[in-house]
Amino acid sequence: MRSFYRRRGLRLLPALMQWRPLAAVGAVSHGLYLWHPAVFSVVQRLGTDWTVPTRLATAGIATAVFT
Repeated sequence: MRSFYRRRGLRLLPALMQWRPLAAVGAVSHGLYLWHPAVFSVVQRLGTDWTVPTRLATAGIATAVFT
């Protein structure tokens, strides 16, 4: 596979995979995937009188904390 990248000049993909911000997102993405439905459901039930932006911000922050 390495020779394919060198031959085709496709060095961008391996470089992107080693980029620290992208690697950090990859490290927490599974946790975000697991927690976000439960958190958004609870926020939707508890925040019925909140505005939509408030509910989204609360759910986003809570998801980040639980992840």
